[in-house]
Amino acid sequence: MIEKQDEDGKKLFEGYRENNPLGAAYIVEVNDASEIDTVADKISALDHVNDATSGEHQQRL
Repeated sequence: MIEKQDEDGKKLFEGYRENNPLGAAYIVEVNDASEIDTVADKISALDHVNDATSGEHQQRL
């Protein structure tokens, strides 16, 4: 996206290329709703995961 900005936009956003304050977000769907807690627990255990949320189930690390 930075490459598509005009020169002022490039200057403004270039600093975020390596130091982005917004983390990546992913949506994960399960086929069996009874597995939501298990899947959320496994995702929470992954390196660099800050939290895993599923409806009322939320884990913050």
